[in-house]
Amino acid sequence: MKTRTIYLLLLCLGLALLSAPAWSADEENPEEAKKPVTQYVDLAPPIIANVQTSGKRTRFLQVKVVIQVEGEDAAEEIKYHSAPLRNDLIMLLSNCKADELIPADGREKLRAEALDRVRKTMAAIDKKLKVDDLLFTGYVVQ
Repeated sequence: MKTRTIYLLLLCLGLALLSAPAWSADEENPEEAKKPVTQYVDLAPPIIANVQTSGKRTRFLQVKVVIQVEGEDAAEEIKYHSAPLRNDLIMLLSNCKADELIPADGREKLRAEALDRVRKTMAAIDKKLKVDDLLFTGYVVQ
């Protein structure tokens, strides 16, 4: 009976030692477990605006906008405040000149201006929320 108890005790001890690395892995990097996950929020539907032209012809710009933030809470805030964000982006886009929007450097300049506008709008609404980036996933000048 004593031998059986000793073997059982040794077996339990061995199992505890084998599972110890799994316990310590969670404790070693608690920051990694708590680190917010990057979220991409699609401001669907695409934003369409009239753009300025030098001639009589009306031109349009259509962009699909995705905003990058950290964490699900921030993503929910962006979704909740999508109306003022879309409004500000439409105002920005409607002040653009069609000829400047076609070259790659013009698109990048517009993207940077749109990111700045979104950051300012969200800072006015919620100073804690940080917008990491703004991406154009669709871009058409017609």
